[in-house]
Amino acid sequence: LVDGEAVDGGFAGGLRDVPAWVESLDGVPPRSVTEASALEARLRGHLAALRTLAAELDEKAWASPAADGGWSATEIVCHLRDVEREINLVRLEAVLSQVDPFLPAPDSDQWAIPRAYRQQSGIEALRALTAGRKQLVARLQGLGLDAWDRTARHAVLGPTRLRELLAIVAEHDVIHLRQLLHTVR
Repeated sequence: LVDGEAVDGGFAGGLRDVPAWVESLDGVPPRSVTEASALEARLRGHLAALRTLAAELDEKAWASPAADGGWSATEIVCHLRDVEREINLVRLEAVLSQVDPFLPAPDSDQWAIPRAYRQQSGIEALRALTAGRKQLVARLQGLGLDAWDRTARHAVLGPTRLRELLAIVAEHDVIHLRQLLHTVR
């Protein structure tokens, strides 16, 4: 859709239009938030959007905190990397390999300081996040509809299904894409 025509009234435009489009999505859920193909596309698209935003960052921009004192681009990407590797992929494998597994809910927002995100390389974190997301999406490809409805017991959500967990992953991405937009502006 970049530099193309809109489909079904959706977004179309140049790469420079993407940040404004992402902001316009605030609070507007996609039409089929839990449809397997939509979730896969969102998970791939969010990574692409993140990589596009990060592509123009220099060393100073990676390290600079948001104007409101929030996380820097490096901290945001380190957080996403660790959540992808230690929560999203682990939960996916548990749901696919176990019957109704219990899924703990670690407080990943607290990881930034003890893991020294500020001292890490944002570019290296982005590479690791990219590898993790590719692994997650590859694991989803070809799953039957029955797999998307596999159940789990989440420490906070209670009974849930794989499709709901992945919709939450996609929404978590959007939160941090918005955060990154505001950080690098």
